[in-house]
Amino acid sequence: MATTGADAPAGTEEKRKFILNILNPMLEEMVAEAITKMPTDPVPWMLEFLESKRVEREDKLLSDEEKEKLKQENEKLLENMSKVKSEMQETAKLISQTDEKEEEEEEDDDEDDEPPPDFFKNADQVGKARASVSAEAYG
Repeated sequence: MATTGADAPAGTEEKRKFILNILNPMLEEMVAEAITKMPTDPVPWMLEFLESKRVEREDKLLSDEEKEKLKQENEKLLENMSKVKSEMQETAKLISQTDEKEEEEEEDDDEDDEPPPDFFKNADQVGKARASVSAEAYG
């Protein structure tokens, strides 16, 4: 047996109005958009959709002065990000150049590790050297 308006528990009519007036329009819009875009993973897409709706709603509540102030703050942040990005690129270049110099120095050091030309003597010179002799003295 279905309940009618008089027999319905308190709050049921309120829930029905909430569903019809608030949830259904939003859900219909989200489903229509999802069908149009057909995201491969719908859950993150739905979360992003709902977040964008929240942002739109909050934007409508802002005054023109608040919007302008936020716009200026965003421009300053973008400018700062650009400067930081440029500085990071310069730093990366310096590090790269430093690494290249160190590699060149290591290669130069390897060349210095070779013995001098007169280090190895030929057989004639080796035989001429006097060998030292050690003996115990007997008395």
